[in-house]
Amino acid sequence: IANNPANQPLKGIRIVVDPGHGGRSSGTYGTVPGLYEKTLTLTYGLLLRDKLQSLGATVDMTRTADVLPDNPDMSTRTDHARNNGTDLLVSVHMNGVDGQSASGCSIHYFNEYSYAVNRAVTDAMREVEKANNTGNRSEPCAWSPFFMCRVHDCPSILIEYGFMTNPHNMDLLKDSTYQDKIVQATVDGIL
Repeated sequence: IANNPANQPLKGIRIVVDPGHGGRSSGTYGTVPGLYEKTLTLTYGLLLRDKLQSLGATVDMTRTADVLPDNPDMSTRTDHARNNGTDLLVSVHMNGVDGQSASGCSIHYFNEYSYAVNRAVTDAMREVEKANNTGNRSEPCAWSPFFMCRVHDCPSILIEYGFMTNPHNMDLLKDSTYQDKIVQATVDGIL
């Protein structure tokens, strides 16, 4: 990696991108009727894939369409990152809660060796949030026992890009300019 060309800094790196939910698993929903988490996670996941590939990474997607790849269970998703030289797993999600006040991203990890990339992604994403007057989480970099974070073969993080239940977050989450900026921040943190 140290000898990679400047325009291909991720050459030789294998990353699994997991757009959460899909198919009959719609995930959360928010202030826009008919728009579900599964739709936004696929949009963000495909954008992340494209940005990572443009920098030389090999990217394996757990889904590229509105399907549920959890047959028979969620281990089908994590199998993409097991015993095959994967360097990082990124699971893409949106958040939702009762009420509209919660705002901003949160990035989760389980294993100690996932903390460094988690912290770097968190810091990069916080800058985009500040520029867009969003994010009221006191500490969005969080240890969590989410299934997608408990991969032991490589660092793994689960990103909640914002709250679909917060009107300002929702306006940003569906805006293509914001999507590009916040996903670029994810990439910058990975770098």
